[in-house]
Amino acid sequence: MNTLSRKRLTRSLLLELPVGTFVISNLINDSRQPVFAAQISDDVARDQLWLQARQARADGRLCWLTRDPSEYERQRQLTEIATHGDEDNAECAATDLAKEFPTRA
Repeated sequence: MNTLSRKRLTRSLLLELPVGTFVISNLINDSRQPVFAAQISDDVARDQLWLQARQARADGRLCWLTRDPSEYERQRQLTEIATHGDEDNAECAATDLAKEFPTRA
């Protein structure tokens, strides 16, 4: 999984992800940062990560997954552009994301 993918964040998903995977919540806080973002480091920490995701209310919500740090950075930048009020760039970023990751029913 070196490319970016989008899935619902569940406990079972978190437990199945390979070490090194970046998990980035689709939800942002008032500072325009993801409410939950982590890199899976080992099996021992996963229960704690799940508690953090639940406390952030990211559980059951869409999240971005990747093992590639450059894809993680790209997603972070697109989120920043789309949420900082630059209307021209936000429209392009939203269009790019919609084309790349169409919503599935």
